[in-house]
Amino acid sequence: MGKIKFILAALLIVLMSAGAEAKAVEAIGGFSKKVYSRTAFDTDNVALLNQNYTTLGLPSDLRARYPQLERALVEYNTTLTRQAMTFRDRAVAQAREQRSQMGEYFHAYYSKGDLLVRRADSVVFSVVDDGSDYLGGAHGMYGWQGVNFDVETGKRLKISDVSTNANELINAIINRLRADYDDRYFFENLDEKIVKLVSEDTLNFVIEPRGVTFIFNPYVIAPYASGMMMTTILFNEQPALFKTKYRQAPAAFAQTLGFYHPTVIELNGRRALLDVYGEQETFTVKLNGQEVTAAVRNAHMPTYVRTADGKNYLYVDGIAEADGFSAVEGGCLTVFKLDGELEVYDRLPYTLLHMTDNESADDDLEWWIMTNPNDIRFDSSMPVGDMNSHFGAVNSDGTFSFG
Repeated sequence: MGKIKFILAALLIVLMSAGAEAKAVEAIGGFSKKVYSRTAFDTDNVALLNQNYTTLGLPSDLRARYPQLERALVEYNTTLTRQAMTFRDRAVAQAREQRSQMGEYFHAYYSKGDLLVRRADSVVFSVVDDGSDYLGGAHGMYGWQGVNFDVETGKRLKISDVSTNANELINAIINRLRADYDDRYFFENLDEKIVKLVSEDTLNFVIEPRGVTFIFNPYVIAPYASGMMMTTILFNEQPALFKTKYRQAPAAFAQTLGFYHPTVIELNGRRALLDVYGEQETFTVKLNGQEVTAAVRNAHMPTYVRTADGKNYLYVDGIAEADGFSAVEGGCLTVFKLDGELEVYDRLPYTLLHMTDNESADDDLEWWIMTNPNDIRFDSSMPVGDMNSHFGAVNSDGTFSFG
């Protein structure tokens, strides 16, 4: 009898642990981002610097649920703002001096900063700082910086916190890079550079729901002409390479994509390459050799969504033409179905642009960020009264339900 009680007690502990683990991995919703736009002028009203930078808007209940993450993100916002102001002071002084030398040939400097939330759940919060700037010269500079937080502790993660074996990680990254790109695009010392980045714990990476993406900005492993390089190792491809904790992710999730920078996603257990880019009047999606272009003007916020039952969709905000669907006035979300044949699937009369902040000074804008398909915020394209924000969830068919 004692042995049976012991076995039952052990089984109960295992079940309780499994239940706690399953409960712990849940997507977090309710985030937004504030885009600040500023122009600095010279004394004669000629523009010296056009600047925008972005900070995160945090869910109102984040402090109660995840206080360490809330603290970390408040500090991160403070850092982003301080960096933007420091850059502004330096760039304006430099632009004014250059203009005095170049006269009418001077072109205004610019600095652009966006935030792409790639994962937001009770294990990991990760974001890409997507920046570009021009400070004179032949061309500007651009790059991504991955920022990853442990939600429980608020700690900003390095790759040594996530990986299990440095040597195996080095080999995996090098092999994956050479599978994704031709060797002629790299500097000759690719292997040496990856070894150095891993050993010094300075790899630029972002933890995503289904894998880890490693980011190599221009001049890190390749010349400027080769562009920014990224390579992704999916968890299901090499699970032993990463700690179990960070491989856990919710079944339903959403992540913001960047234009012109393909993202590796997992479709039906296999890797797939999803590429999105927009022109002024159109928006194009490429997925594993398939390509669809839709009439979407001023496309913003492309967001990849996986539902709890494994359906995959892409939502892009913008002003859309009918294209065979019911006409939508103003902004709307265009939905692309990613399972099976790639197609424009629907038009929904909602926007991620948070309209209540649309009239703030200096053309600042606030956008809702889709991070949890079961807890999303969006505004109606045709608001009723003073309330136009809606709370809902993504259904299995890609539409929204409310309440």
